[in-house]
Amino acid sequence: MESNTETKALTDLIENPSEISSIINNPADSGVKFYQSLRTKDKQYVAFAAGLGLIGYGIYLNRTSKPSGTAKSSQATGNQSDQPEGTSGGGTNTFHVKKKKK
Repeated sequence: MESNTETKALTDLIENPSEISSIINNPADSGVKFYQSLRTKDKQYVAFAAGLGLIGYGIYLNRTSKPSGTAKSSQATGNQSDQPEGTSGGGTNTFHVKKKKK
């Protein structure tokens, strides 16, 4: 690892847009090197922003994957849960297959 890298700040991305293009073109190499050269406070900002982004993406996925709540729509999507309508399964998504009686 290189220990002689220059310490950078997030504002360097605004002042030098060529760094943004190099990070976009090769995020595994340029992005990691830029992140490692950041000050500790800027690394915390990046980690916090990434965490907020993941939380926001989780909320988005949760809202787009929920059925409308009626019995007909849950059967149409293949979710044949034995739970009464309006109850949650403890936050887990399960798929129940009912065996047909002969």
